[in-house]
Parts: sequence; structure tokens; C-alpha cells
Amino acid sequence: MYNVFTDLLKAKGCTSYQVSKATGISTATLTAWKQGKYTPKPEKIKLIADFFGVDISVFYGKKEDGDKIVLRGNIADLVQQAEQASPEDVRLVTEYLSRLNKAREGTEKGRGNV
Repeated sequence: MYNVFTDLLKAKGCTSYQVSKATGISTATLTAWKQGKYTPKPEKIKLIADFFGVDISVFYGKKEDGDKIVLRGNIADLVQQAEQASPEDVRLVTEYLSRLNKAREGTEKGRGNV
């Protein structure tokens, strides 16, 4: 995911410091991401994607291949399973993931993590 960030930095001709100032994401957070110690939450990825004027999906292993999008890794597995699930099952899984993320955020805030 960080490699996408560096590609976008190069393409736009800017620095991570400029991204930090424009998005409000600390340079420490961006450095931790670079070092593999941190993976930004979707909200922060959205801020970065908006800064570069790209869709958030580029950070999650999606790559345009003609008219279709190729998904990689666990995301591809999740999408494949969702395609076979009923709308109610998709709703329940989405709700579960949302609760799981909120619980994790609460735990991380309690520990002082970003």
C-alpha cells in the first residue's frame, strides 16, 4: 500500500511533508507507515486519495486492467464470497465488520495508538 503512496508522490512531484500539511496526517504517522509499523485507517487513506485526486481503491490492491478491475489478496476472496451471498448476509457481514473496526479503534485509542 505504501508503494502506491510513493508512486503518487513521484507523479505529483510532492513530498510526504506536503501531504501531511494538506491532510492533517502527521509526518510521524507517514513515517511509521513507510517503516511498516502502521497501516492507515480507511479514513486517512481517503484523505490521502483525495489529496492526490485518485479513488481510494488504488490503495487496496485494485488495478485497472482494461474495463475490469483486478482485486488482489484477501480483498479478492472477500468480494468473491460477497458475490455469492444473499443481500441480507452482505448486510450482516458489513455490520459486523463495522462493529469490529469500531471496537478496534476504541482499543487503539485506549492504548494511545494512532
